[in-house]
Amino acid sequence: MRSILERLYEGELYPAEKIVSTDPKYPLLEREIHKVQKDLHVLLNEDGRKQLEHLGKLYMEENTMDCYAGFRHGFQLGARLMYEIFIREER
Repeated sequence: MRSILERLYEGELYPAEKIVSTDPKYPLLEREIHKVQKDLHVLLNEDGRKQLEHLGKLYMEENTMDCYAGFRHGFQLGARLMYEIFIREER
């Protein structure tokens, strides 16, 4: 098996694509969001539908930024933790 570092370097590893919530409420929430979007799509005129679509894209962009920040923070925290463990072990 190839190392994680090799797979990252070769562009074979995409952590963000593997993250899916295991919360049992997640599928219900997804269905509810989809239903509300469909209902609004029927109720709104063309301009309203375009605004709704634009809002969805903005939320996706914001969510992507939040996910990246969380991933980065977690990774940094893990690295600091490992550093602290190894430094204390040496003393």
